[in-house]
Amino acid sequence: MVSVPTGYRLAKILALGQMACIFVLLGSVFAAGPATGYELSIYDAYPVYFWAALIVSILLGLLLILWSGTRADEMTWYWLFGLVPLLVTYVIFLGLPAIRGYVLYGRGNNDVLSHIGWSRTIVESGHLAANDFYPVVHILVSVLDYIGISLEQAVLFLAIFFSLAFIMFMLFLARTVSPCKGPLFFILAFSVPLLLSYFHESIHPSILSIFLIPLLLGCYHKKNLSNSLVAFTFLALLLTLLLVFFHPVTALIALIIFTVFGLTGILAQRFADRGSLTPEPDVRYFILAIVLGLFTWLNPFEGLDWKLKAVLEGLFGESSGMASYYGGLAGQANLSLTGIARIALAQYGQLVLYFLAAYAALALVFGFFLKGKARRFEAYYAVQVIAATAFAVAMVVGYFIEFEPLRVSRYAVVVIPVLCGYTFYHKYRVIDRPAVQKIFFGAVVVLLVLASIFAVFNVYFSPNIVKANAQLTAAELDGVTWFLTSADVQTPLLTTDLPLGRYEMYYFGYGMPTYFNRPQLDRYIPSHFGYDTNRTLAISLDTDRTLYMMTTETNRHAHLAFPESVRPQVHQYLAPDFVRLSRDPGLDKTYANGEFETWYLYPVPKDLNAA
Repeated sequence: MVSVPTGYRLAKILALGQMACIFVLLGSVFAAGPATGYELSIYDAYPVYFWAALIVSILLGLLLILWSGTRADEMTWYWLFGLVPLLVTYVIFLGLPAIRGYVLYGRGNNDVLSHIGWSRTIVESGHLAANDFYPVVHILVSVLDYIGISLEQAVLFLAIFFSLAFIMFMLFLARTVSPCKGPLFFILAFSVPLLLSYFHESIHPSILSIFLIPLLLGCYHKKNLSNSLVAFTFLALLLTLLLVFFHPVTALIALIIFTVFGLTGILAQRFADRGSLTPEPDVRYFILAIVLGLFTWLNPFEGLDWKLKAVLEGLFGESSGMASYYGGLAGQANLSLTGIARIALAQYGQLVLYFLAAYAALALVFGFFLKGKARRFEAYYAVQVIAATAFAVAMVVGYFIEFEPLRVSRYAVVVIPVLCGYTFYHKYRVIDRPAVQKIFFGAVVVLLVLASIFAVFNVYFSPNIVKANAQLTAAELDGVTWFLTSADVQTPLLTTDLPLGRYEMYYFGYGMPTYFNRPQLDRYIPSHFGYDTNRTLAISLDTDRTLYMMTTETNRHAHLAFPESVRPQVHQYLAPDFVRLSRDPGLDKTYANGEFETWYLYPVPKDLNAA
């Protein structure tokens, strides 16, 4: 009788547990069916056991991957039992907008509409639009449309594909830098949580491009560790140039990474006696390729002076940075420190945990360094984490074009898993007491599961992170389409949450003959449409012009995404307000489909307010 290794039995049990969770997820999504209209949060659409099964599936996958790292000699391929079901779990989770029947996950204030517009121009004209800043992304979307995947479907497809590809690229990088299989699995485990939360759900060139960095770094390291020097050098240089046309700021991050590698190599020569610190190979060709690529990218574009001005003001001027902006918002909201901390943790908890883990790993590396036991890639990626932290802090304090904490942390998202996975495995192996080893292993599992939980409940907008669902419903799209094709193009538009310019790009394509940038009135519609102080909206707006106005189902619910203490300070449009809107003598309803309305507003006599 053939004996079955104990490791195989446990791997099989954990994998079967993941499969059971996947069946629960599939049963739940089929039972819930598609959405029937706008919903404030996709998380409320599914029962608690759905989310429990999702977390348990991630937990089991992480356990199996990490456990494989601790028994790498015995469990040569059992880790796949954990990784494959985990990827399937992510496909289901990230595919929820399509399962719910959302037309698009991205409303008028979302860049995704603009990206579809640029892609539509390629589809309909056969060439790139003038001043297309991110041609690689738009070409990818248009190619998918050509093979039968609609532009809207292509957005979600690319988001899911690149999110999963990032994990596989990190696996490739881990295989390249790991001297044995153990660190490989720890690095892979640290690459699993969806650290960039809601950026995993749509196409953002800055995020899709950062997902390619592990592939670039893997090729860069591989060219020096294999016999295929020419092939991997060519591939690495090709990826370097590709990054420039994916997103120039990501190319700048790659430039920083190679510069840091070069400088760290100089230091490695100085401290060669502190461990296996060999100099990093020549990075000059990669730096030169990025610099030339950036100049090539900048050359054809007009109107970049405002971006360069923003950078200079961020360096030397008095422009307010991200920290000042968010601090101002917190002050306006009049939230307590506890309330601010709760919201910040809900939105960025996974990053907080990873930065804390990274600096714990830095302390370990420093300890290994003092003992003369520092390993090459530990040291190199320790310096990368310090550089990534400096990059993020500079972006937060100053204003350097990008204005979102998750985006400016993307450099760290690539290098922290390598440092933490490599260093924590090293620490695990040098612990000589089995009980302490188990505690350390359990702490790593808890860290990764907590980060995964924060990330999972951050991918979609919800009241938990003080953001209303970004779902675009079919009825809203039908209403906007009617307006774009039927309304008078000279009459200005007044809107609550649907900036029309992006919808025009989305519908017509940028620069196409049918594209027309309609006039929009640059002012907010007052809360309750102003009926708490005036009888008509026209008097509240103090306008003597004829206007169009759009209202949506979102207007009725968006305020519920804010904490109750903040709601009086945000714009609210309640059911009684819409009743008064329908009776306003200065308004005519020109279109309605149950979730979207268009109104025609015309001036009324001032004395009507007293009538």
